[in-house]
Amino acid sequence: MGVVVKIVASWKQLGSAPITMTKVARIPYGGSQSVEFTKEVGSDNIDKIQAVQGDDCSVKVSVTDVFGEPQG
Repeated sequence: MGVVVKIVASWKQLGSAPITMTKVARIPYGGSQSVEFTKEVGSDNIDKIQAVQGDDCSVKVSVTDVFGEPQG
C-alpha cells in the first residue's frame, strides 16, 4: 500500500511569524518522492530569516492516508 503524506516546511523569522508552506504527496509502495517548496519573498523576509540563530528551517511529515492494495 502507498501512503499519502502531509509535508509542512517552516522558516523562522526574527521578530515575525514564521513563513509556513504545506504540500501533500502520494508515495507508492517501495517508492520515494522529492518535494520542493518555493515561495516569493521580499528582501525584508530574507533578512529576518538570516538573522535567526541556529536552525532557521524545519520540515515535518505526517502520514494522513493509505491507498492501493496490501503488498506481500
